[in-house]
Amino acid sequence: MTRNYGAYHAVSTDGTRIFTSSLVDGSATCTPSPGCPCGSATHTPKAFNKIGSVGGWGSGSPQRVSCYPSYQNNQSIVATPGVVYTFQSEGQIICSIAGTFYDSPVPPQPVQLPKISGPATVWWFNGKNPNAGQYPISITLTSSAGAPTRWSLQQPDAKVNLSATSGASIQVTSTGQYYSGNVGDISITALDPATNIKSSPFTITSRTPWKLVFLPAQSATTPLSGNGYLSELAYDLIDQLSSVIPQSVTWNETVTNTQSQNGSNWGNYAIQTSPGDTGPLIDRLSGPGVNNSPPPYPTPTYHNPATGTTPYRVATQNIKVGSDMTGGVFVQQDTLTYYLDQGGGHTGIIIPPKPVI
Repeated sequence: MTRNYGAYHAVSTDGTRIFTSSLVDGSATCTPSPGCPCGSATHTPKAFNKIGSVGGWGSGSPQRVSCYPSYQNNQSIVATPGVVYTFQSEGQIICSIAGTFYDSPVPPQPVQLPKISGPATVWWFNGKNPNAGQYPISITLTSSAGAPTRWSLQQPDAKVNLSATSGASIQVTSTGQYYSGNVGDISITALDPATNIKSSPFTITSRTPWKLVFLPAQSATTPLSGNGYLSELAYDLIDQLSSVIPQSVTWNETVTNTQSQNGSNWGNYAIQTSPGDTGPLIDRLSGPGVNNSPPPYPTPTYHNPATGTTPYRVATQNIKVGSDMTGGVFVQQDTLTYYLDQGGGHTGIIIPPKPVI
């Protein structure tokens, strides 16, 4: 009797289910003899396939010895990412005369759908890191498959970089060139090379600040001793997905081209700049100090409600977020306009182009 049988097994996934298969097939030749009347025998293929608690033995149809018996046992389970399941496979040929004629068991094999864990948003502040707890500029993703994990990235353009393509953990950083146009439009997967099983896609979002939006209900002018008035102008900080960035982010300003207007001397006095925090961003404008020498003309005062419509001082302001010193992401240019009884606000506002998505 000549045996030409083989047993095979395979594991795959669609990211949600684990699919396993066990196959046995082949053929045999024999010359009947008094001790082995194989001409009347049949061979039945059997395959054992069990993944976790699902599956077991299955059997194909008996075939004559000279035929080609084949049987494939397929199973699948809905897998919980990170849970290790045991895969067992075995192929047999059962002879109607001799019993188990061929047997090829496979040692139990651990199989898992890798689970990726970590934050789902990475930020870009033009090289600054203002609030790592709320707005990380680098995030760490970890695979339950451990060190052998192979990582892959799917994105329509260069939004983020991976620190490595293998290892238990990787770091993801924004390129600062492109940003998400939708939440979760960057997909990262982890492959366990021991079983060739790939995780479900882990989606992340790349965000960056874009612009300021004025909040009139939170803006007001109050009296200020020595300067006449204090106007507080409040803004929400908005990202490229038009979402409010609610937690505190530091910001800084530069003021240039200070000029007197309409016969005043207010442009002779330097405008004091100071950094701040967002959530909201509050810009404070006050009249020049009444005790300056020479004194400001006209004298800043406070009226409720404010009635001033004649500007006495203007200056160009640039606002960046991400640092309370210098640098960061540019979010607004405007003209600071000072009236007799109010810091009338930001006029001639220039909003930067929407970040590329």
